[in-house]
Amino acid sequence: MPDRDDTALHELAGVEVFRAGTWNGDAYSADDIDAMVAAFGEVGFRPPVKLGHAAAPGAPAYGWVKALRRAGERLIADLADLPGAVFEAIRARASPPPSTTSCATWATAPPTSPATTPRRP
Repeated sequence: MPDRDDTALHELAGVEVFRAGTWNGDAYSADDIDAMVAAFGEVGFRPPVKLGHAAAPGAPAYGWVKALRRAGERLIADLADLPGAVFEAIRARASPPPSTTSCATWATAPPTSPATTPRRP
């Protein structure tokens, strides 16, 4: 078995994290995905990769979103700084598919932020 550095961090490009459709009673279109991509470039921080939809403050980050783009009706993320086990689980699809948490729920994006979207309360 080859030696493996368990402390190495990895990048994973092209991970689908969201798709247009109806989620939790809200309809999302390709235009909404475009707004998410635009907001990503303006929000002023890199969103964390979390395990599940962890709502608890201080839940650990298992990597960071490096870039977002739209491909058809899908939101695609490039992820960075993933520990080996998380990288392998996402790559092998051994865990539930990654998904997003709405930027509108992030306290770090103030209502006057240029990263607001029409969906932000």
